Amino acid sequence: MLNKRAMVVSSADGMDEISISDVSYCAFVERGRFNEFVFDPREIF
Repeated sequence: MLNKRAMVVSSADGMDEISISDVSYCAFVERGRFNEFVFDPREIF
């Protein structure tokens, strides 16, 4: 069985990638399941 995944990200500072200086909005699809979350780099440090 093939396991296909996709992740789409967009950061609040206008980049189309995960940002280290502002929050990023993420959408993750795996095995037909869709999950959205916000990544905030300030929560890591």
